[in-house]
Amino acid sequence: MKIAAVEQFSAPRAKRARSFGRALAVSMLLASLGCGSATGDTPNASSAESPAAEERSDTEARLVEVYVTDWCPYCQRLEAFLKENQVAYVRKNVEADDSARREHRALGGGGIPVTRIDGDQVVRGFRPEVIADLLGIEAN
Repeated sequence: MKIAAVEQFSAPRAKRARSFGRALAVSMLLASLGCGSATGDTPNASSAESPAAEERSDTEARLVEVYVTDWCPYCQRLEAFLKENQVAYVRKNVEADDSARREHRALGGGGIPVTRIDGDQVVRGFRPEVIADLLGIEAN
């Protein structure tokens, strides 16, 4: 009887410990992916215009790809920013799509969101001023 009572007590405790462990792991993952900064001051934003971008007229469409997850609040803010500024983009979920995950790794991985503009300009984190500058738009 004592053993059964201990097992009944241990099972909920083990479940709580697993839940806590998962929450801690998710928190650590968020921090390591660059989703922990509300200012978006994650390093490694490329600000140099490519020669092809300089030749492009303002009316031509730009290829904007965003590497995101569904749960990242900075990814959601990035997508809202792009929609608000009427920027067409390709959404690539790095958790749901293996090819998006491989592309994200090829860009250096590390954190989300990652924005790639015209295939050669990469912005890490939610950096609306940098993205607006690279796209040549006045951000709303």
